[in-house]
Amino acid sequence: MTQHREPRPFDGSAEGFAQAMLDEVMSADPQLASRFVFVNAWDSDREGVFVAHHIAGRASHDPEAPAREAAILNLRETLVGTSFSGLTLPAGSALVLRTDFSDDDAWDAVCEASAAETPEGFMAGLSFVSDPVFTGITAGQVAGLTSESYRTFLFLADHVTVTDPEMPLVTVDLHDEPGRWFRVAVGRISSVENNLSLANMFFREFADAVDADGVFRGFPGDQR
Repeated sequence: MTQHREPRPFDGSAEGFAQAMLDEVMSADPQLASRFVFVNAWDSDREGVFVAHHIAGRASHDPEAPAREAAILNLRETLVGTSFSGLTLPAGSALVLRTDFSDDDAWDAVCEASAAETPEGFMAGLSFVSDPVFTGITAGQVAGLTSESYRTFLFLADHVTVTDPEMPLVTVDLHDEPGRWFRVAVGRISSVENNLSLANMFFREFADAVDADGVFRGFPGDQR
C-alpha cells in the first residue's frame, strides 16, 4: 500500500514531522496510534510518497519503544494486510530470516547455535536477517519474493524455532520446487547449507530424509 500526501511546510524536526504523519495515517484507529511513543526515521521521496511497512520497520528499530512487536503486527494488519508483495530478500550468503519477534534472547541463541562449528569441524555460511517487515512470512510467501542476489534456498526462524529446544529452522526451496520446506535441527544446519550451497545434493534429498515429525536430523547411519 502506497499513500500520497501533498507537500506542505512543517515547523519542527524531522522526527516531529514523522510522528505527525504517522498519527495522521493511523487516525482511524486511535488505539493503534497510541502504541507508538517515538518514530526515529521516515522513508519518503521528494513528492511525499511513503510505503506503509517502512513506518513499522523504522519505529520498531527504536529500542525505547514499548510493545513494539505488538504494534508492528497491528500496523501491518491495519495498513498493509497480510501481503508481502513488494518486499525483496537482501543480498548475502544463505539467509536465516527471522519471522518471529517474541523473544530477542531466543533469537540470539538461534544465531549463535546456527553459526557454531560442529564436532566434525564444519560451519554454515549464514547471513542473519532480523527485520520486522518479514514478521509472520511463510515458506510459500517467501518463495514468491525477489532477491538481491541469486539463491536456491533459505532458512526461516519462526515461533517453533525460538521455542523448541532443538531450534529447528525451516528450510525453504527457492529453485526446484519453490515453497517446499522441511525443518532442520540446528545441529545439522551446516550439513544442509554446505551441500545445498555447493550443489552437492538436491533439496529433495534432505526433504525426503526427515524424521516422522518433519525434522531433518541426519541421514540413516549418521551419528546423532
